[in-house]
Amino acid sequence: MKHVSRWALPALLLALSSAANRPAPPRPASPAHSPSLLVPAVPDSLPPESEPAPFLRPGQPIAVDTANTREARARMYVALAEQMERGGQLSTALAAYTSAIALDTTRAGIAFRMGRIYLRLDDPARAARSFALEIRRHPENLEAALELGTSLAQIGHGAEAIAALEALARRQPTDDRVWSALGFAYHAAGREREAEAALRRALGLPPPRASEHRDLGAVLAAANREREARAEFERAIALDPRDAAAWLDLGNLERRAGRSAQALAAYRSAEERESSLALSLRGQAQVLAGMGRAREAEAAYRRWIARSPGDFGARLEAIQFFVSEGRADVALEMARGAVRIDRQSGDAHLMLGVALDASGDKRGALAEFRRAEALSAEGPDAAGRARARRLVATLRAGAPDSLRALFAADSIEHETARR
Repeated sequence: MKHVSRWALPALLLALSSAANRPAPPRPASPAHSPSLLVPAVPDSLPPESEPAPFLRPGQPIAVDTANTREARARMYVALAEQMERGGQLSTALAAYTSAIALDTTRAGIAFRMGRIYLRLDDPARAARSFALEIRRHPENLEAALELGTSLAQIGHGAEAIAALEALARRQPTDDRVWSALGFAYHAAGREREAEAALRRALGLPPPRASEHRDLGAVLAAANREREARAEFERAIALDPRDAAAWLDLGNLERRAGRSAQALAAYRSAEERESSLALSLRGQAQVLAGMGRAREAEAAYRRWIARSPGDFGARLEAIQFFVSEGRADVALEMARGAVRIDRQSGDAHLMLGVALDASGDKRGALAEFRRAEALSAEGPDAAGRARARRLVATLRAGAPDSLRALFAADSIEHETARR
């Protein structure tokens, strides 16, 4: 850290942190408006040719070859998608389901399965679009209606979600799943008293469900009713010890209470039950860093990045940690990984600039910041351009006298280019 002034580096990291929560491509951004009911089709990759027609004899019945009918091909795609889904190849499964739904618009459940996969990929907007398509084609699918309501609540369409679920509750007053989904939607909208009432009504109906205790715990935790919230999380875990989300929520509660060891144990239990749960890895990394257990924190950050390589917010947090620990070499490794993932991302080049600055390479840092500014200038990312310029200004202010000529030349060249 001897190459970076004490005030310059925090300023660099603070300027960059406003981009922390925006993941990098390849996943396209979800629309901000209400989910569309249209699902784009994947072009059919099967050859159009069919087997030659058989010769017919008088009196012989005509055999109908169904091998290449649209319905048969749709069944083949569904079988492939199910196999890929079981193997954890979710993107391939989505492509196969999309081809199936384009071939057979009457088959129930395809759009629903797509919605479930999008939820696993943490993309509730696309999940909502898929569930809406399922309901449009098969209005009787109650599970799709419930999933649509909770997905809409997740993406901030609270009024729409609550209206739909309240109407459903009037039609299905004895179904605990409806009240549970309504409680989730109320909670997402900040209507905690109504959320608690709906979830308690769900818990009063059979069968007992761990998820309802877990969600009630989240509502109670939001109201700072720590003792009651912990009891609900523990009930959820007792009903379903495999529920990673209940362990995660318990870890968050323990961490908020300052019980680091208990929080760490809960986060590790969540990871054991679902290794892809990024939030449990983030929780472990942050708790371990706060406890001064740098080597274990480093391992947690590495697992987090490995599980979510395209999450640039995760990379930025890891870079900040490694820089603070004097591990500029590891920060540089993480930042270069971001650029390899998306060379056209201004944020990736900003991170690389920060890491280069931490390693003492002011020239390289300046070049990356200017590259990030140029990439942001090619689109409507005014905030990205502003971040890059602030980082250049901060870098210039903290640069040693030996680099004054470099920054003077950069200023002249940059002003000339802007004209």
